[in-house]
Amino acid sequence: MNSVLGKFMTVMIALFLVSYAGYQTFRYFYTGYKTENAYRFEVARSYNTHGILLRDETVLEQQTNGVVRYALEEGHKFIPDTPIAAVYSSQEAAEAAEKREALEREAQVLRSVRDSTNPNELAQLSLLNNDISVTLRQLTANESLGIVADPEKSRLDVLEAAGRRQLITGEAGDLEGRILQLEQQMPQMEQPTWIYADRIGYFSRFVDHCEEQFSPVMLEELDGDTVRQLSEQEYPYDTQAFGKCVNDYQWYYLTVIPLEDAEMFQEGADLTITFVGSTGDPVSGWVEQVKEEKEKNQAVLVIASTDVSADTVSRRTASVKLGFSDYQGVRFSRQALRIQDGKKGVFVKGTSTVRFKQVDIVYTGKDFYLSKLDYSSDIYLNIFDVIIVEGTDLYDGKPLEQGRY
Repeated sequence: MNSVLGKFMTVMIALFLVSYAGYQTFRYFYTGYKTENAYRFEVARSYNTHGILLRDETVLEQQTNGVVRYALEEGHKFIPDTPIAAVYSSQEAAEAAEKREALEREAQVLRSVRDSTNPNELAQLSLLNNDISVTLRQLTANESLGIVADPEKSRLDVLEAAGRRQLITGEAGDLEGRILQLEQQMPQMEQPTWIYADRIGYFSRFVDHCEEQFSPVMLEELDGDTVRQLSEQEYPYDTQAFGKCVNDYQWYYLTVIPLEDAEMFQEGADLTITFVGSTGDPVSGWVEQVKEEKEKNQAVLVIASTDVSADTVSRRTASVKLGFSDYQGVRFSRQALRIQDGKKGVFVKGTSTVRFKQVDIVYTGKDFYLSKLDYSSDIYLNIFDVIIVEGTDLYDGKPLEQGRY
């Protein structure tokens, strides 16, 4: 009996020792607290929407008995007596004038190169080679992406750079002969009838006959349903109309957004406006007004701008991307946030103890925060700090236990 009891006790002691050893091993290697590294992070915010543009504009009533060639680009500012367009008697005469002007531009570039006899006026060879290479690569990239750029300007830029390169290297090139050839190819040009501006404004050739309807005076009376309805309609251009004058540089963009998104837009906040499908640069603007319609769970967003471009004077409706200022800071998980003595912060691993570091939250994400970045501070969370995300019984100054973090 004693022998059986002794064997039983031996087995129990052995099991205890094995269990204890396993527990200590588990305790040593198990990370009791989940940690993460703090790092610098940037949030680029944007919002895509569709809406309508309101402008103060007037249709230019002109009787043109002939073919019109415009002298102004879209969005170009003019004053009284500025030539807006030339009228030719026929399409052939207009095409001859266009060809002559193109040949004259090329000849003028070559004359400029020919007359650059002062070495100080010539660019360095390496820069010229780089200019040629960059322009050709950009043309190739634009073509592959389907971007409509200005091929004529790019061609003349390459021509000028190549001509200057010939002058530096002494390579064979008959600039004088090419200039003479261009001059001989210039056709005779009919003297057109010019149309001049009689007011101050910004020019656009696109008329949809809604110029009086879509005036800024509508701002106060438009509700969300009306804005949505107007933005979904088609506004075809009148191809027979001469053009219009945008009378003021300030314009407005109206769109309807879900009420839950309205908090993203603070009145007075700056933003950028990128017109979808346009090759033009983004324009700057600001949030003029956010009119909430809580009963319909929507809001009318009014964006104002004083930047004028081809897009801002010609489009009636537009899909745009609204870009906000980027947020930068130290990123950490939302579950790591703690409150100590009324101060927000996180626990981090110090040299030998747990430390509490404050945070200054500048952005709230779905599952993270951004704290203001201050490289010189040891009080606030900084990059490369090891944050204790999960854990209990944490306090500032707690000794670090080996294997627990």
